[in-house]
Amino acid sequence: MIFRGRTTAGTTRNSQKAYAREVMSIVGKLSKRSKPEITPEFGDLDLEGLKFSQDDPLVITLLIGNFHVMRVLVDNGASMDILFHDTFIRMCYNDSQLTPFDAPIYGFNHVECKVEGAIQLLMTIGEEPREATQMLNFQIVKAASTYNVIRGRTGIHTFKVVSSTYHMVLKFPTTNSVGEAKGDQKMARGCFRPNGTGGQVFPIEDMDVRENDELRRKPAEDMVPITLDPLEPREADMPEIDPNLITHRLNVDPTQKVVKQNKRTYTPDRLEAIK
Repeated sequence: MIFRGRTTAGTTRNSQKAYAREVMSIVGKLSKRSKPEITPEFGDLDLEGLKFSQDDPLVITLLIGNFHVMRVLVDNGASMDILFHDTFIRMCYNDSQLTPFDAPIYGFNHVECKVEGAIQLLMTIGEEPREATQMLNFQIVKAASTYNVIRGRTGIHTFKVVSSTYHMVLKFPTTNSVGEAKGDQKMARGCFRPNGTGGQVFPIEDMDVRENDELRRKPAEDMVPITLDPLEPREADMPEIDPNLITHRLNVDPTQKVVKQNKRTYTPDRLEAIK
């Protein structure tokens, strides 16, 4: 996903022209640093635990505004940092905390997308003792996405991040050598359907629980209760019904070891809806 919008060039025509002319000027020498930074490097050790062959996007988990936010896409082609509105609301913020943002953003085919506003949040990347924290300006967008956040060039440059999608890791300088944030292949592939169509995946906790019974389908005829023996159900207990119509068989290999499925937990309101 690629977005184009307000960057360092600003929004006015004059500021954008001045920004374009900057690259034509003579570049002076960089100021010497008191302590040279360590250059991030990538090697075979970064490939441990990855499944190949892979062309997965770099998806990580970040600490944003005291919330551990999963499904953060690192996108070098995005010109700004996008926080999607539904995630923004789940982080207990509201629209009254937004500052106005006077420019739209654009994606593929120059499709315009309105920005609801902007908010500054602290973002921490990495783990102690090799972590970095900076204040970033996030643009809030109402759009359907499998990601919660798109981390663009603004945040990438702020942290001086060097990323490698091949190694599924991004690295950045810290006061204690080089920090890193590993990409999560399972989380990245979970954002798309297994058939590779790129469709969205909605987790169970995000499903809309229909409380209105009128929206639910009802049988065309009145139901007739039938009492069955749960231990030994018999065909005679269900007359005039073809067993081939109602018999359910699992396509499993009886020689394989039985695996117990992990227990799923639900919020009380969804648990009540399931019952």
